[in-house]
Amino acid sequence: MRAGNFLRGLVAAILLMQVCIAAHAEYKYDYSHGLQALEDGDYAKARKLIQQAIDDHPEPAVRVRLYGQVWQPYVPQYYLGLTAFRQGDCAQAVTQWNLPANRDVVAQLPKIAAVQTRDLDICNRKIAAKGSPQQTPNLAEVVKAPSENPKAAKQPEPARTQTGRNTQIGANVAMDGKTVVPVKAATSGNQPPQPLVDAFADYLAGRYDKVARINPDGYAQSQPRFHAWLVRAASKFTLARISGDPGMLDSARSDVRSARALDADAKPDAGFFSPAFRAFYRASK
Repeated sequence: MRAGNFLRGLVAAILLMQVCIAAHAEYKYDYSHGLQALEDGDYAKARKLIQQAIDDHPEPAVRVRLYGQVWQPYVPQYYLGLTAFRQGDCAQAVTQWNLPANRDVVAQLPKIAAVQTRDLDICNRKIAAKGSPQQTPNLAEVVKAPSENPKAAKQPEPARTQTGRNTQIGANVAMDGKTVVPVKAATSGNQPPQPLVDAFADYLAGRYDKVARINPDGYAQSQPRFHAWLVRAASKFTLARISGDPGMLDSARSDVRSARALDADAKPDAGFFSPAFRAFYRASK
């Protein structure tokens, strides 16, 4: 299978997405300065900056590198809710704190979860006193114990490869008992399908878990399907190295074999994939 114009089109699209990713990195600036404004009591400024961070990067995380060696939880919905709470806006606070993504990540952060549970209780009582009770979960039950396991608590920022690029990707597949609807992507000529471009963008942005769920079989043509298997394998390989999960590594190896079945002679591009993954790809036969 010749990469030809298809691969050039894919690379061009990914480079364009990298520019967008770099622009979106401003969310860390908005987030960190929003937290500082919150600490200073400038709630209007804090609300504006944190909302901008959410607009650019809505996915919370247990741990991200904001700048230099400063690592912090990225929970913008929690802090937006806290800002609203301090401004007396319980309705907005409860809305932000009840978002599923926020609940899932805050549940892994015992100190923040304890404060959120306390403030939720305060807001619930205030809302109930007005005759509009809100149904909210008790995070004290969700957070049964602090997460001391570094494999569960650590979610490091995407590792840089030796080429200076981030490594990971996504799409749609059945995983961990959850069924995701396959992507039915049509291609036009040699143009790469947009879902595949998005998967590579997610990979470069370090959203490995998202790429690990894509469904390569959703692509009818062999070229997109090959690249989907490849990027999914790279994402699972990186996740396995982060978590130490041998099952994830076996799954990555299986994806490599599926890619090889489509093109036995193709090799992962050194510009996008780490030396470690390329070695893993060569050894997975």
